[in-house]
Amino acid sequence: MVKTFLPELQSEESRRAVAEASVALLDRWGLDEGQEKLLLGIDAVGPYREGEPLPEKPDVLARAGQLLAIDRALKRRYADDPMMRDHWVKFPNPALGNFTPLLVMLGGREGLERVRAAAESPFRGTDAGG
Repeated sequence: MVKTFLPELQSEESRRAVAEASVALLDRWGLDEGQEKLLLGIDAVGPYREGEPLPEKPDVLARAGQLLAIDRALKRRYADDPMMRDHWVKFPNPALGNFTPLLVMLGGREGLERVRAAAESPFRGTDAGG
């Protein structure tokens, strides 16, 4: 399991910054609210859009950490192609059994970890899946 430091965040300011970054990422990916709630493991996204900090729950913080790590990996992979970076989650990916990364991530924390590993894997060719 690939870990992130986020489950250990305790300060409200840090959790607010992570909420802001996570919501911005989900907006760039063009997801609906139901998908956003599933990915973050929360009941509502609205409070975090309004500046509330993420709850001090290890599962939520771990999910946000995985999402931000995926984004960081995609920024490295597609440094010169922000459109590809923001749409990668919607293209079938051979490393994920030709499922879209989004579908795999909606399966829970294990799915988020699998997608992170795929995003971080060395780039192979020019296919959309990487």
